[in-house]
Amino acid sequence: MRYSNKGRRYFTIADTLTGYLLDNMVWCGNATESDGIEKDLETCPGFHTSSRCSQTATTVFWSAASQNFAKLAEGNIHVMINASRSPAFRPDSYFTTKELPNISANKVKKATILMVHYMSDPILESCFSDSIVDLSARFQAKGIVAVCVDNPRDVDLLMCADDPEQAGCQHLLSTSTAVNLTCVTSHHYVLGLICIIVMLI
Repeated sequence: MRYSNKGRRYFTIADTLTGYLLDNMVWCGNATESDGIEKDLETCPGFHTSSRCSQTATTVFWSAASQNFAKLAEGNIHVMINASRSPAFRPDSYFTTKELPNISANKVKKATILMVHYMSDPILESCFSDSIVDLSARFQAKGIVAVCVDNPRDVDLLMCADDPEQAGCQHLLSTSTAVNLTCVTSHHYVLGLICIIVMLI
C-alpha cells in the first residue's frame, strides 16, 4: 500500500472507489452508540461465521470486490509479492482464490511478478522458490506470459525515496547520480501503473 501511493504508482483494490470507501470499515453498527459502532462484536450479526453462514459479511464483500477487480484487469498487470514471507505465494489468499481465477487471458497478456521486501527484512523467497514457480505456472496455464523480477531496483529506489533512513538505502542511493522517474498512467492498466525508471549511473 505504501508503494502504490494511492494509485499514483500502482493500483491496488484499496485504491479503487469501492476499496477506498470500505477499507478498514467496521462491519457492525449500533444506533445507541455515540459513534454508531457496536462495541460488543459478539452480538454483531454477520460478524462471525455460524452453522447457517460459513462466511462473514466482510469476507463476502471483499470476495466479490476481488473477483470484480480481477475481471476488469487489462493489458500488462503487476503482482507484488512479499519476498520476506514463506511461502510468498499462498494458496489460501484472496489473490489466489478470488482474483487469479478471474483474470482473463483474453484481456491480460502479461503478468510481471515483483518480488519485493523492506530493506531491513530478510529475503526468504525468490523467483526460483517453489511457490513463485507455482504462480508462474498458473499464469502460463491460463495463456498469460509470466515474468518474475527479484528485488526490482525501481521499487527499492522509490521506497528509499519515501524513507531514506531505512537500512540499506544509503548504499543504494549513493550508486545513482541521477534518477529520472516517468510514470505512464492509463485506466486500461487496472492492476498496475507502469513506471519507467531511467537511471544515469
